[in-house]
Amino acid sequence: MKIELYTDKGKRNINEDYIFSKEIIQNSYLHVIADGMGGYSKGEVASKMAVEQIFDYLKEHKLQPSKEAITKSIQGANEVLKEYRIANNIKLGTTIGGIHISNDHAIIFWVGDVRIFLFRNKTLFFESQDHSLVNELKKDKALPDDWDVNKIKHVVTRSISGNGQDFNPGIFETNILDDDIIIICSDGFLESTDMNYIKKIAFEENINQNEILNKCQNSNDNASMIKIRF
Repeated sequence: MKIELYTDKGKRNINEDYIFSKEIIQNSYLHVIADGMGGYSKGEVASKMAVEQIFDYLKEHKLQPSKEAITKSIQGANEVLKEYRIANNIKLGTTIGGIHISNDHAIIFWVGDVRIFLFRNKTLFFESQDHSLVNELKKDKALPDDWDVNKIKHVVTRSISGNGQDFNPGIFETNILDDDIIIICSDGFLESTDMNYIKKIAFEENINQNEILNKCQNSNDNASMIKIRF
């Protein structure tokens, strides 16, 4: 397994993304990007706390990848943020996306608009669908053709925010094959690039850090990416 990481604060004053790639127990790994929510307080705190709580829960219980394990770990992350929110009387939250893998069994998960791509046999095999207002309106066929989606494209319908809103993850379960490639990226990275570029970095032997920097350093948002080649 080869892992390559990238993160940049873009034009923001600080980087509220938290990028994480670590072995939980032997042959079990967690790779995650959490994107602290703009417009709230302490986005950098929310993203770090959420990921570390997920990791700690999986490590403490020595859990193998499963929908139940990830869902319970995210419930725990939401409780931790709830305690912090109440204690500090603030609003904070994060979106999140990643993969929990052990040997060849994997759970891809996401809450909000951190996007995950799985490439297999040189083609796009899976792409997560954002928990966003735009996607909800499209699903309900309630998005007018002439609507400017830029006005609402950053509105997410799920997040880990320490409140009673929906924070249940999207889940995709799969067996990992040799030469599979996973790309995890924040919405800021997606906005700085495009699908053709995502495919380019997926199939390159090594990502070009300087090339990515040139694309992301002038982003209006933090931009983060994890590439995993199996």
